[in-house]
Amino acid sequence: MSSPNAHTPTAENAEHACHYCGTTEKDDLRPYGPGGSWVCFPCATATPEREQQAKNAFGALLDGAAAMSPDNAVMIGTEQGPRPVNLSAPPAGGDGRG
Repeated sequence: MSSPNAHTPTAENAEHACHYCGTTEKDDLRPYGPGGSWVCFPCATATPEREQQAKNAFGALLDGAAAMSPDNAVMIGTEQGPRPVNLSAPPAGGDGRG
């Protein structure tokens, strides 16, 4: 039986790993690699082609998140990439009555 690829999460290692180098440093991984795979910043910017791939993936996620938001608002800086935001909704855990 062959050992699993170090870059592929398994049941024992269900965390994300960089598509290129296999790092699991959670704060450095984003879903901007080929096919939405996880990549770390150093690998995503290692070549002009990879950097363009990451920019294209980020742009697609950003556009998709904006389209899903009723306010066209997006939160960036999350591990999962851009996320839609509903600015007109009451705060989580509150009913909006102050």
